[in-house]
Order: sequence, then C-alpha cells, then structure tokens
Amino acid sequence: MVVNRLPSWHLPDEFERVVAIGDIHGDLDALLRILIGMALINPEGDWIAPQTCLVLLGDLNDRGPDSIPVLDAAMQLERLARANDAVVYALLGNHEMLVAEGNFSFFSPVEARAAESFRYQGRTGLSAIYQGDSLYARWLRQRPALLKIGRTVFAHGGLGDGCLHYTPDVINQTLQDWMAYFQGMGEAPDQSTAWLTEQNSHSPIWTRCLRVGRQSASESSATRSMLHKLGQAWGFERIVAGHNPTLHLEYRAACPHPVFGDAVAVIDTGICRFYSGHLSALELRFGTPVMHYFERGEQELTLTKKWRAQCRQRLQSLSQTAA
Repeated sequence: MVVNRLPSWHLPDEFERVVAIGDIHGDLDALLRILIGMALINPEGDWIAPQTCLVLLGDLNDRGPDSIPVLDAAMQLERLARANDAVVYALLGNHEMLVAEGNFSFFSPVEARAAESFRYQGRTGLSAIYQGDSLYARWLRQRPALLKIGRTVFAHGGLGDGCLHYTPDVINQTLQDWMAYFQGMGEAPDQSTAWLTEQNSHSPIWTRCLRVGRQSASESSATRSMLHKLGQAWGFERIVAGHNPTLHLEYRAACPHPVFGDAVAVIDTGICRFYSGHLSALELRFGTPVMHYFERGEQELTLTKKWRAQCRQRLQSLSQTAA
C-alpha cells in the first residue's frame, strides 16, 4: 500500500494568530470551551477566525469520556478552518501511537463498551476505529509529529539527541510509516528507526526532557545543549510542547519555562477533567507567547452534545456501510 506523503514540516509565519492547545485526552467539552474562549469558533460551532493557525499538540484520545468525538471534532475543525482562510494541524502524540499499536488500556470503560457495536472491515470496537483503514485510522496516520511556524517548533513531547541525525521531514514521514504498519496498513519500516515510536528520552512523541521539576542540573544542561544544536540545524528559537502535565506549577503553563526560559513553553495544564487542571491555550502574538485560561463550567455546552451526537451518527453510518 502506498502511504500518503506528508507536506513539508515548515510553514511560513504569515498568520495573524497562531493558537496552540495541549493534551485534550478525550474531553470534548473542554476543547470546545477553549475554542470558543479563544474566538476560533462561536457557540454554534462556526469557524470565526480567518488567517489563524490552530495547533493541537497531540494526545487527543484516552482518559476522558469522548476520545472518538474529540477525534471527530479535530477532523471537522480542519474542514471548517480550510473553508474560512485558516488551518488546523493536529500533531501526533504518544497516545495516538498507542492506539495504532492496539493498546486501548487508557480508554474509559464506558467509551470502550460504547464502541463494541462498531464494525468495519472485519474489525470490531476500538480496533475498528483506530486500526485498519477506517476514516479515523487513515486520518491518524497522516498526523505530523513536528511542525515549525516561523521560528517556533511544535511537538507533543519535545526533542531528543536522536533527532540530530534526521531531518524533521524524515522524522514525520517515518512516524507516519510506523503508524501505518501498526494499523496493519503498511510494511515494517527500518528497525533502526523504531526508537521514534518507543518510550525513551529521544522520541519527539515520548521524551519528557522538558518536564518541570524533575531534572537534575546535568540533565538540564544536556537538554539545553541539545536544543541549541537542533535550533541551529533546524532554524528555530522556541519549542512549544505538551505531554508533561505541569503539576509542579499547579497546572499552570511553563511559559516561560523555569529552567529553559523563553526557549521552551510546556502547555499541558491538565485540560482533561481526569486531571482536574486548567483549560488553557497559548497564543503567539507577534512572536511572543501569551497564555489564556478559561473556566471549566458546571454544565456541558449545547455544542458538545451536538457534536457528540454527530460523531455517533457518523460511526453508525460507517459501520452500516461496511457491513
């Protein structure tokens, strides 16, 4: 099977606004509240922000109650933005890799049971949604892991020394090829690149080298040196990442980072209700990062219920079509 090739990882800095959101982990209501709060969509779900780039930093699924509706919402946001002179990039996170591998252990039992009736091309349940050639599986294996806008790099976890030996485009394509392989839709890539998919300090979807409060002085020095080398090689001055919940900062963003300063922003503020952190988004204004925080809300938004219902209808239609 021929896998779709990814576009170049580098976008010119030509947007009026760049907005980044950390790990959603299946919390659709939280995602929509942030999007409305940032004036990207209105309460009816219309896109209202032309000349804007929205970056979702990966880990859309697991933990929360609405993993599949969040995935569906990200796909819908792509379409809405494209029709309104804007763009949405959803990046690959380690939890997207886990579901491609067939690891659904982080899903809520309620959502896993609800998916049991889904059938597609001989697969059932969550496997039919996240593996094989379903609409959602295809979309997932087309996610980039690395994106650069102007002089800012976005990645789910961060960067590691192993990245020094590859170009960003090669890293993106190789991870896409591994996703296809794990989903049963491609041949195995060269085993020497398997580290990109594995839990270690080098993979951009797994590394925790940017986490707050857990690095020794020597580790911090090594990370600073690595970021400097990659910054020179790849042409960036700042990295924005999720993946590392900022518990030590009471779930406020590390922006600027207490160790690495303005060169690093970690914005996984525990958005999902599972963590009970803060709803947040980072906005780049003329190259300067500004954090925004929002209330969680007692009652679900009407739009949350609407988009969740639309997702269920889509799943039912896909399952019936494949029957």
